[in-house]
Amino acid sequence: MPFPECGAMTQGYIGYHLQQALGVAMHKAYKRWHVATVVTQIEVDPDVLYVVNRYRSMTTRPEEAAEILGEIEKASRLKATGLVNNSHLKQRTDESVIMGSAGFAEKVSELTGLPIRFTAVPRDINLLNKIPNIYPIDVCVKAPWE
Repeated sequence: MPFPECGAMTQGYIGYHLQQALGVAMHKAYKRWHVATVVTQIEVDPDVLYVVNRYRSMTTRPEEAAEILGEIEKASRLKATGLVNNSHLKQRTDESVIMGSAGFAEKVSELTGLPIRFTAVPRDINLLNKIPNIYPIDVCVKAPWE
C-alpha cells in the first residue's frame, strides 16, 4: 500500500476512535448528544532537502551525488527542492574541511538545478562571511566506539 494512503488511513482511524469516545462520554453525561466528524484535506508542498557530504563514500564526486539524488527521487516519488551541504569528517572537521566542500556543493547545485539552502557548520568553527547561508550546528552523534 502506498505511504500516503497508510498515513491517511491512520489519521482516519484516529479520528474515528476520537469521535466514538466523545460520543460515548457525551451520551453518558447528557443522554441525547450526537457527535459528527468533518473531514477536510489540505494540500501541502513539502520542502525536501537533499543533504550532501563530499567526504561520504559513494558521493565523493558531484556527479555521484547527483546520480544518487535521482535514485532517491525515483524511489520516494518526491522531488528535492534544495541542497544542504553537510560535508564533515566528524571530530576532524575544521575550517579547511568545510571550505574544501564549498565547490563540491556548488557543482552538485549546478548539476541538479537545486539551490544550496545552507551549509551546516559546527558551532565552534567560525566561517561567518566566508560561506553564505551558514547554519550553526551542535554535533551530538558519536560512533559506537567513541
